[in-house]
Amino acid sequence: MKKPNNTQRTYFPRTQLKEKINHLYSNFFRYAYIEEKKNKKILKPIMTIMKEDNINREIPGNVVKYRDILKKSVNTCYTIRYKAEKLLIGSALSPYTGDAMTTLHPIYGVPYIPGSAIKGVVKQYIIHEIPDVEQEHWFKKVFGISNDNTEEDKYGQGCAIFFDSFPDKAFELEKDVQTPHFSEYYGSEGEISPTDDLFPIPFNFYVAKNTTFIIQIGFNDNIQEIPDGFKQYIMEALTEYGLGGKTSVGYGLAIETKLICD
Repeated sequence: MKKPNNTQRTYFPRTQLKEKINHLYSNFFRYAYIEEKKNKKILKPIMTIMKEDNINREIPGNVVKYRDILKKSVNTCYTIRYKAEKLLIGSALSPYTGDAMTTLHPIYGVPYIPGSAIKGVVKQYIIHEIPDVEQEHWFKKVFGISNDNTEEDKYGQGCAIFFDSFPDKAFELEKDVQTPHFSEYYGSEGEISPTDDLFPIPFNFYVAKNTTFIIQIGFNDNIQEIPDGFKQYIMEALTEYGLGGKTSVGYGLAIETKLICD
């Protein structure tokens, strides 16, 4: 995990924090206050003042408007409700505490799922579960093909547009913890033995908990050539493969999927 390279930090004396800033991206990555302790000045994120291990917010109205604009920008749009018990997309570190946070949108300040993440999971699910599907016309039409293919295949860019996904109406972020027992062993790439005298180091990260996201997949081309089963492939990919990290232990696996519009 790497700290954002373009993070701009803004510091405030604690006495000047007259009100809470209600933009989570700024709270976590950019805004901090200065706390003096034992003649030392320590930078801490504003979120530590808020003391929120569980964060509940409604999405701003601009997100709803943006979602409507995306839908109107295409001829056809599959709209799917997706909900996982816990979701961890990316995990950028706070420059102040070292805690990690699931991906937050820098403008809207809410958790979101990049469209590329959704496209990747759906594509890999179809490739792994359907033999030789990459040679089928509809697959090339939906996902496109690279320039390395033969002259006969000139599909280029796929016709499916996987938009970024935002929470439906509200979201909840919960602080989770992981405790690697042999972090020095892993960090040394095997040079240090994984012995019992190595101390476990707890690591905190925030996940989206029981949050429903609206997934939108748009098409500008004629979709009659795309089989109806494609919608079911999307649902199965979300349920069986899941989104984000730590899917092997249940994170990101859908507990609810529903096609609400097509």
